Amino acid sequence: MTGGASGVPTIYPTILYDDAKAAIRTLTQGLGFTEEAVHEGEDGSVLHAELSLGNGRVMLGSRGREGPTSSWPGWPPAATPVSSPSPASAGWGR
Repeated sequence: MTGGASGVPTIYPTILYDDAKAAIRTLTQGLGFTEEAVHEGEDGSVLHAELSLGNGRVMLGSRGREGPTSSWPGWPPAATPVSSPSPASAGWGR
C-alpha cells in the first residue's frame, strides 16, 4: 500500500485491543513490526502506539479507556451487517 510519490501510506488502520501491550509484543516479536511510538497513561494503558512494517503503519491503543472518542454518541460503532444487491437487481450486466 503506497501513497504518493514518496511511498508513504495514505491510510493508517487503527485498532483497539483489550490488551494492547500483548498485541504490541505479538506484532513486533512474532510478525516483525517495528515499534515507532508508544504512549502510556498513568494506569499503564496504551493511549496511542504506532508500529510499522515496510512502508506500512498501524496505530493501536487500549480498548475501554477514556479518550477523545469516548464522548462521541454511538462510539465505538457496533458491527453492522452489510449486504450488496445482486448484480441482476442492481441492473449490472445489461
